[in-house]
Amino acid sequence: MNNKINVFIISSQDIYSCGLADRLNQADSLSCFLSYVDNKEFLNEFKQYNADVLLIHQDTIDLWSTVIPFKQLLVQFKSISPKIRIITFDCASNEEDVRKLIHCGIHGVLPKSISIEDTINAIKQVYNGEYWLERTISNNFIHTAIYMSDLLEDKIMEKTTTLREKLTNREIDVFKLLVHGTSTKEIANKLNISEQSIKLHLGRLYKKFNVTNRTQLVVTALTYICPVNNMISLFNNSLKKDNNTNITKLQINTNTLSNNSMTQNECANL
Repeated sequence: MNNKINVFIISSQDIYSCGLADRLNQADSLSCFLSYVDNKEFLNEFKQYNADVLLIHQDTIDLWSTVIPFKQLLVQFKSISPKIRIITFDCASNEEDVRKLIHCGIHGVLPKSISIEDTINAIKQVYNGEYWLERTISNNFIHTAIYMSDLLEDKIMEKTTTLREKLTNREIDVFKLLVHGTSTKEIANKLNISEQSIKLHLGRLYKKFNVTNRTQLVVTALTYICPVNNMISLFNNSLKKDNNTNITKLQINTNTLSNNSMTQNECANL
């Protein structure tokens, strides 16, 4: 039974990547395949290899980014292998660049100075569903996340307080039930008042929020307290399917990416 982690490496064909692939293949828990950015068949090779983890050289990302947005390129790999875990290696220790890579969908960022032992551990960690970053950068991310969480919570509480001050106690009671999709009749039963009274409270709520129905009321109220600008637009945009996603099965002119690169055999003979 083969319990090895299949690692697919894409590089711009340098000696470092060749040596890395050799060292990783010596690990009992890993099986590696090295391909190159100027190889027109690297997507087919990736598909055939059935990789668990994809390692991409930082120089390769820089080359790709001159031709196609890197995030769009990652979609190509994920369309072939939706569960693929992705790591970049030989990266500069720049927090802003690391943040951008994480937002693109990268699960690990390995610096230039990392040892082969730590590289193997990082691959295992990412394969098991975790992220791997340098300790100093991950600590900064944690501090930033805590700060942003507190900031967002304070902002939401502030706006909620402002919203509450605009409503009567009974309007708040009606609105809290309305958010959960409770019908007029059910609200009346829960509050022990008539349906007509509930309709009057709803009418006042509609007027205060300048809306005409329940859905608009809930969306408008949530948009008001949401600390993110244009929440509805962001939500709508996130639901759109990118028609350009499948445009390039990576129809990249490989001559544009690399004019003076070694062949795989030449690399192996170094």
